This record gives sequence, structure tokens and C-alpha cells, in this order.
Amino acid sequence: MKNAIAAFGKAVYDTWYGAVALFVVVSVALFGLQVANEHLGDVVPWPKDAHVLVMIGLALNVGVAAVVSAFVRRKLARAFGLLAMMCASLACSILVGVVVCCLPTRMTTPPCDEWVDETICARTGIGKEKLSFLGGISARESTVVYEVSGGALDCTRFSPGSPWTSDPNDSKEADAIYPLILRRCHIDVQLPDNAAFYHCDCTNGFITIIMASDKGYLVYQRL
Repeated sequence: MKNAIAAFGKAVYDTWYGAVALFVVVSVALFGLQVANEHLGDVVPWPKDAHVLVMIGLALNVGVAAVVSAFVRRKLARAFGLLAMMCASLACSILVGVVVCCLPTRMTTPPCDEWVDETICARTGIGKEKLSFLGGISARESTVVYEVSGGALDCTRFSPGSPWTSDPNDSKEADAIYPLILRRCHIDVQLPDNAAFYHCDCTNGFITIIMASDKGYLVYQRL
């Protein structure tokens, strides 16, 4: 084990390419994982923030290799080359980080309580204890879906119909959109033909209440 660690450290910090190769290999693997999660669902749940932080850490590790080359190995030319590659790696980290954050991947954990209080509960009057997280899509324009329990809703805070149509009596467009949202979130819910829709605007998006038979669902969509 010690020999393996020593060999790894030598490969990373005693060559001009080791730290950069580590950055490239891990970054490509993580980006491939995010792309797979976009198309296949949760192949391996992996938070996007952690992805970006790991890439930045690996880019800064190239700078550590430069310091080792300059002050331990006494190879200044290699050190300057590694510093240049560190800058390039950081630029790549930022670019890939933007792409990763915009990839629509399945949401594995519910939003934080503070977000729920400010975005959902304050606007709808629905208590947090009545909301059961079902799933969502993590992206620049994110979607979060809850099941709402606890009896009848106070629909006075909402307008009838879906925000996707100006006619509250015309639900054809909504009937097509919301089953698609549920499928993308991997939520096994079948909406009946007589589902009723109510909506309200909120910060940077809108909230839709779907009354389906004896079930209620809340869909938050960020714009």
C-alpha cells in the first residue's frame, strides 16, 4: 500500500504531466457521469456542487505540483509550465462547471428548509409538514415536485388553470406538459383526465397545484 501511494505521489508531483493528467482523467470521468445521469437518471447520484469543487481542487493541485517542482525539485522551467497549465485547468473548470450546472439531472435530495419556507410555504400558505418531496430536475431552470397532504387546499391564493395556458377551461396543454415533467423526474404518478389545475406566480418562476382525484401535487418551475 505504501509503495502504491509513493508511486502515485511520484507520478503526480515528480513529472511535468502527472498532475495535469490526473485533472483531465477525473474531470472527464465526472463529466461523463453527469451526462449519463442526464440521459439515464441516477446512474450514480453525484451532486453538481461537489463535481465543480473537485475539478477546482484538482486544478489547484497542478499549482501544488508547480511549487514542488520549483522548491523541491529545483526545476523552474517545469514549474512555470505547470503554473500555465494550472491557469488553463481553472478556466476549463469554470467552463465545464457552467455546463454541468445547466445539465438537467434528476434531483436526489429535497431543497433546504429555508428555500421551502421562502419559496413555497410563504407564497401558497401550505405548511411544510404537508409537503412530501417526490422528485425534481436540477438545472438552471429547475423543477421540484411535492405531494400535498392534509385535506382541502386554500385555492384562494391561486388562479384557476395552468400557467401554460391563458384559458382556465382549456387544460389540453397542461395535460400534455405535466405528465412529461413527472416522467422526467422519475415520479410514478398517473394524472387522470379530469385533473384540475391552479397556479400562482412566485420568485423567478411559478407554482402549479394539480388536484387529481383524492391526491394533490405541487409543481414548482423556475424560469
